[in-house]
Order: sequence, then structure tokens, then C-alpha cells
Amino acid sequence: MAMISPISVEVVSRETIKPLFPTPTHLKNYILSSDQNSPPIYIPMLLFYLNNTSINTYKKLYMLKKSLAECLSEYYPLAGTFRDDYSVVECNDEGAEFIEARVNFAISQIVGTSDVKLLNQLLPFEPIGNWGKLEGKKDEKEVLVAAQANLFRCGGLAIGVCISHKIADGTSVVAFLNSWASKSLNTTCENANIVPPPILDSAKDFPPREAPRYPHDTGITNKTIVTKRFIFDSSSILILKKQASNAIIGSSDENVKLPTQVEAISALIWRRILALYRSKPKHAKICVSVHAVT
Repeated sequence: MAMISPISVEVVSRETIKPLFPTPTHLKNYILSSDQNSPPIYIPMLLFYLNNTSINTYKKLYMLKKSLAECLSEYYPLAGTFRDDYSVVECNDEGAEFIEARVNFAISQIVGTSDVKLLNQLLPFEPIGNWGKLEGKKDEKEVLVAAQANLFRCGGLAIGVCISHKIADGTSVVAFLNSWASKSLNTTCENANIVPPPILDSAKDFPPREAPRYPHDTGITNKTIVTKRFIFDSSSILILKKQASNAIIGSSDENVKLPTQVEAISALIWRRILALYRSKPKHAKICVSVHAVT
């Protein structure tokens, strides 16, 4: 039997991508919203692309870097640095970190995996626990955004992005990625959708407030975090929705409004968690369930 070599992700280059246009003087100080009290973690995103284009690797990387520079001109706080105890971003156009890496496997062998340790290799750094300190950087300033372009043996591409949660939530991360994708397409496709520029005034709606903050030098550990993925097909979800509806209303009437997918699946997971705690002699008196939403 042939030996299967372990998956290897090799970093081949690192560079800083600066905004295409300098940030205007009157926008040099970006005041953070109440999210400045967020834990010192990064929001990670992984985007996978099959090799279904004739564009060569060199041009792909060129397009990604050029469009990222354009995007940073609009999302200018992401190219800055924190100051004043993480309450302000100095929009000094320091730039974003861009890493090129080569993967010795085909993209089909990784897509769909739930192996967090493996997937983290496709990110520029661990999203929890190291505060954006990139390997090889001499200064101690943590980056606000970093991207890693992973080129697979088959020609596929995975883009890993980490953005500081202190400056972005899930919605703003998606908006940033949509803008980057749009600008990347515009370099080769005249009919690509144009994403409007962001409105960066969240501090007006969610002003900063005095509140206990997470100690930035301790942060959150991932040593006791376990990640599991549960897949529900459409027929299973429909059964759960009907069961949840019958349990609440006590009726099998088809005209009764069914709970949403999120409500039905959340109820199932929550019920099993409670059953687990209650099965133990000294179960917790208080259980809390939290949903991350955008």
C-alpha cells in the first residue's frame, strides 16, 4: 500500500499591501464603536475556488494584490494600527499582510473537512490566542487584517482571511470580502457587479462606552474548545420543525406555522445539552446558550 504524505502548507512569500490611495487627513483617526470591548480575537474566513479558469497563478496573485490595495482605500481603517488602548485606529496606511503559500494536496481533499488544525494552516495565523503577531514580523504591532493565498497542487485556490473582531463583525467582514471580490473581477470582467463603498460611522450608532474590557495580554485560550460539525439534510430539518411545532402547540395541524430552521435545530441541540447536564449527579444550576448573529 502506498504511503500517503501528510498535508503540507509551505509559505513562500510575505508582503505588505498598502492602500492604493492615501487616506485623507481628516479621516486619519477612526474611533471604534462599542465593539472595542470585544475579546481580542480575529474573525476567520476561508474561501475555496476550483481551478476552472485559464488565468495563470502569477496573474491570479497580481489580481488579488491589486484589488486588495483598491479595497483598502475604501476600508482604510483596516490598513491602520490600534492606539489609545484600542479605542482609536490610526489610519496611517500601514497596510494589510498578504501571504502566499503552496499546498501539496488537491483542493478536493480539504474542502469539507472539519479538522480545525488543518484548516488553520490555510489562515495567516491562529484566530485565537496570538493577537495577530505574524511570524517573521520584527515590530510588535498587531495587524488588523491579514490574508493568505493558498495555491493547491491541482491549481485550486483557498483564500484565508483574519480580521480583528475589535474593528469588524461578521457583516462587515462579508462586506469587505464582497468588495474585494468585486474589484478583483473588475480587473478581468467589465460586467462585474460593483459593490458600493462602505459607510464607516458605526461609532455614531454604537458609541464607545466605559465597560470592563478583556485583558489584551491574556485573551481567550483555545485549549479547551472543541469544534464539531453536524449536518442536517432538508428532510431531517422538516421533521425537526414539525416535532418542535407539535411539542410547543400540541397539535399536528398542518396549518400551524412551523418554527424556522434555526429555531428547530437550536431547540434540538439545546435539549440534548440540558439532558447531558441533568444526567450528571452535580449538574450545573445555570446553563446559557449563545448565538453569534450578524
